[in-house]
Amino acid sequence: MNPSQEKNPRKHKKETKQDEEKSRDQHVRATKESSSKLSGDDIEIAKNMDPLWKTKSGSKLSNWESTKCWAENDQEYHMELLFRMRQLRVEIAKLSQVIDRLCQEIDRLSQENDEPEALVTQLQVEIAKLSQVIDQLCQESDQLSQEIDQLSQDNEEPETLLEADEKMMQQLAK
Repeated sequence: MNPSQEKNPRKHKKETKQDEEKSRDQHVRATKESSSKLSGDDIEIAKNMDPLWKTKSGSKLSNWESTKCWAENDQEYHMELLFRMRQLRVEIAKLSQVIDRLCQEIDRLSQENDEPEALVTQLQVEIAKLSQVIDQLCQESDQLSQEIDQLSQDNEEPETLLEADEKMMQQLAK
Protein backbone atom coordinates (compact mmCIF):
# COMPACT_ATOMS: atom_id res chain seq x y z
CA MET A 1 0.00 0.00 0.00
CA ASN A 2 1.18 3.50 -0.79
CA PRO A 3 2.44 5.38 2.31
CA SER A 4 0.35 8.43 1.44
CA GLN A 5 -2.75 6.26 1.40
CA GLU A 6 -1.96 4.94 4.88
CA LYS A 7 -1.57 8.46 6.28
CA ASN A 8 -4.80 9.83 4.83
CA PRO A 9 -7.36 7.10 4.02
CA ARG A 10 -10.15 9.64 3.44
CA LYS A 11 -8.19 11.30 0.66
CA HIS A 12 -7.71 7.91 -1.05
CA LYS A 13 -11.45 7.19 -0.76
CA LYS A 14 -12.28 10.61 -2.24
CA GLU A 15 -9.88 10.04 -5.14
CA THR A 16 -11.41 6.61 -5.75
CA LYS A 17 -14.91 8.09 -5.88
CA GLN A 18 -13.70 10.81 -8.25
CA ASP A 19 -12.06 8.17 -10.45
CA GLU A 20 -15.30 6.17 -10.50
CA GLU A 21 -17.35 9.26 -11.39
CA LYS A 22 -14.88 10.19 -14.13
CA SER A 23 -15.01 6.63 -15.48
CA ARG A 24 -18.82 6.73 -15.50
CA ASP A 25 -18.84 10.07 -17.33
CA GLN A 26 -16.38 8.77 -19.92
CA HIS A 27 -18.44 5.63 -20.40
CA VAL A 28 -21.66 7.60 -20.86
CA ARG A 29 -20.01 9.84 -23.45
CA ALA A 30 -18.48 6.85 -25.24
CA THR A 31 -21.80 5.04 -25.19
CA LYS A 32 -23.62 8.02 -26.70
CA GLU A 33 -20.97 8.35 -29.42
CA SER A 34 -20.76 4.64 -30.19
CA SER A 35 -24.52 4.11 -30.29
CA SER A 36 -24.79 6.62 -33.11
CA LYS A 37 -21.70 5.35 -34.93
CA LEU A 38 -22.14 1.56 -34.76
CA SER A 39 -20.94 0.29 -38.10
CA GLY A 40 -18.48 -2.18 -39.53
CA ASP A 41 -18.29 -5.74 -38.39
CA ASP A 42 -21.08 -5.84 -35.81
CA ILE A 43 -20.29 -9.40 -34.80
CA GLU A 44 -16.79 -8.37 -33.73
CA ILE A 45 -18.16 -5.33 -31.93
CA ALA A 46 -20.50 -7.55 -29.96
CA LYS A 47 -17.77 -10.10 -29.19
CA ASN A 48 -15.37 -7.41 -27.96
CA MET A 49 -17.98 -5.38 -26.11
CA ASP A 50 -17.11 -4.47 -22.55
CA PRO A 51 -19.19 -6.77 -20.32
CA LEU A 52 -20.88 -4.13 -18.18
CA TRP A 53 -22.87 -6.75 -16.36
CA LYS A 54 -19.61 -7.56 -14.57
CA THR A 55 -17.85 -5.35 -12.07
CA LYS A 56 -14.22 -4.31 -12.44
CA SER A 57 -13.21 -7.24 -10.24
CA GLY A 58 -15.00 -9.60 -12.63
CA SER A 59 -17.79 -10.64 -10.30
CA LYS A 60 -21.39 -10.68 -11.47
CA LEU A 61 -23.63 -7.75 -10.66
CA SER A 62 -25.88 -10.09 -8.71
CA ASN A 63 -23.09 -10.16 -6.12
CA TRP A 64 -23.77 -6.79 -4.51
CA GLU A 65 -22.00 -7.48 -1.23
CA SER A 66 -18.85 -5.63 -2.26
CA THR A 67 -20.90 -2.66 -3.44
CA LYS A 68 -22.95 -2.54 -0.28
CA CYS A 69 -19.77 -2.68 1.85
CA TRP A 70 -18.32 0.50 0.36
CA ALA A 71 -21.62 2.31 0.13
CA GLU A 72 -21.87 4.82 2.95
CA ASN A 73 -25.64 4.54 3.12
CA ASP A 74 -28.63 2.97 1.41
CA GLN A 75 -29.15 6.01 -0.80
CA GLU A 76 -25.66 5.73 -2.28
CA TYR A 77 -26.22 2.01 -2.79
CA HIS A 78 -29.56 2.78 -4.44
CA MET A 79 -27.89 5.27 -6.79
CA GLU A 80 -25.26 2.69 -7.74
CA LEU A 81 -27.98 0.17 -8.53
CA LEU A 82 -29.78 2.73 -10.71
CA PHE A 83 -26.56 3.54 -12.55
CA ARG A 84 -25.78 -0.10 -13.22
CA MET A 85 -29.34 -0.75 -14.37
CA ARG A 86 -28.98 2.08 -16.89
CA GLN A 87 -25.72 0.55 -18.09
CA LEU A 88 -27.48 -2.76 -18.64
CA ARG A 89 -30.22 -1.06 -20.62
CA VAL A 90 -27.66 0.64 -22.87
CA GLU A 91 -25.94 -2.69 -23.52
CA ILE A 92 -29.28 -4.38 -24.25
CA ALA A 93 -30.08 -1.65 -26.78
CA LYS A 94 -26.68 -2.02 -28.46
CA LEU A 95 -27.00 -5.79 -28.71
CA SER A 96 -30.52 -5.47 -30.09
CA GLN A 97 -29.17 -3.19 -32.82
CA VAL A 98 -26.50 -5.76 -33.65
CA ILE A 99 -29.11 -8.53 -33.87
CA ASP A 100 -31.25 -6.40 -36.17
CA ARG A 101 -28.26 -5.78 -38.43
CA LEU A 102 -27.43 -9.49 -38.47
CA CYS A 103 -30.99 -10.33 -39.48
CA GLN A 104 -30.79 -7.78 -42.29
CA GLU A 105 -27.47 -9.27 -43.37
CA ILE A 106 -28.99 -12.77 -43.43
CA ASP A 107 -31.80 -11.53 -45.66
CA ARG A 108 -29.40 -9.72 -47.97
CA LEU A 109 -26.99 -12.64 -48.27
CA SER A 110 -29.74 -15.18 -48.83
CA GLN A 111 -30.94 -13.11 -51.79
CA GLU A 112 -27.43 -12.68 -53.25
CA ASN A 113 -26.06 -16.21 -52.89
CA ASP A 114 -27.17 -19.44 -54.45
CA GLU A 115 -25.92 -21.52 -51.49
CA PRO A 116 -26.18 -19.33 -48.40
CA GLU A 117 -26.90 -22.18 -45.97
CA ALA A 118 -23.46 -22.20 -44.31
CA LEU A 119 -23.34 -18.44 -43.92
CA VAL A 120 -26.92 -18.26 -42.72
CA THR A 121 -26.23 -21.00 -40.18
CA GLN A 122 -23.16 -19.15 -38.90
CA LEU A 123 -25.10 -15.91 -38.57
CA GLN A 124 -27.96 -17.69 -36.81
CA VAL A 125 -25.48 -19.11 -34.29
CA GLU A 126 -24.14 -15.60 -33.65
CA ILE A 127 -27.68 -14.29 -33.22
CA ALA A 128 -28.46 -17.07 -30.75
CA LYS A 129 -25.36 -16.17 -28.71
CA LEU A 130 -26.32 -12.49 -28.67
CA SER A 131 -29.87 -13.38 -27.70
CA GLN A 132 -28.56 -15.33 -24.71
CA VAL A 133 -26.49 -12.35 -23.64
CA ILE A 134 -29.54 -10.09 -23.94
CA ASP A 135 -31.59 -12.54 -21.86
CA GLN A 136 -28.86 -12.55 -19.21
CA LEU A 137 -28.76 -8.75 -19.20
CA CYS A 138 -32.54 -8.61 -18.88
CA GLN A 139 -32.42 -10.95 -15.89
CA GLU A 140 -29.73 -8.79 -14.26
CA SER A 141 -31.83 -5.70 -14.94
CA ASP A 142 -34.87 -7.36 -13.35
CA GLN A 143 -32.82 -8.25 -10.28
CA LEU A 144 -31.63 -4.67 -10.02
CA SER A 145 -35.19 -3.40 -10.31
CA GLN A 146 -36.27 -5.70 -7.50
CA GLU A 147 -33.41 -4.52 -5.29
CA ILE A 148 -34.22 -0.89 -6.06
CA ASP A 149 -37.88 -1.47 -5.23
CA GLN A 150 -36.88 -3.11 -1.95
CA LEU A 151 -34.59 -0.21 -1.08
CA SER A 152 -37.31 2.28 -1.93
CA GLN A 153 -39.72 0.47 0.38
CA ASP A 154 -37.13 0.31 3.17
CA ASN A 155 -36.20 3.96 2.85
CA GLU A 156 -38.31 6.40 4.83
CA GLU A 157 -37.75 9.21 2.30
CA PRO A 158 -38.48 7.81 -1.18
CA GLU A 159 -39.00 11.30 -2.61
CA THR A 160 -35.38 12.21 -1.86
CA LEU A 161 -34.25 9.16 -3.80
CA LEU A 162 -36.39 10.16 -6.76
CA GLU A 163 -35.00 13.69 -6.64
CA ALA A 164 -31.45 12.35 -6.46
CA ASP A 165 -32.16 10.03 -9.39
CA GLU A 166 -33.52 12.91 -11.44
CA LYS A 167 -30.43 15.01 -10.66
CA MET A 168 -28.20 12.12 -11.69
CA MET A 169 -30.10 11.72 -14.96
CA GLN A 170 -29.70 15.44 -15.66
CA GLN A 171 -25.97 15.23 -14.98
CA LEU A 172 -25.63 12.21 -17.25
CA ALA A 173 -27.54 14.02 -19.98
CA LYS A 174 -24.96 16.83 -19.91
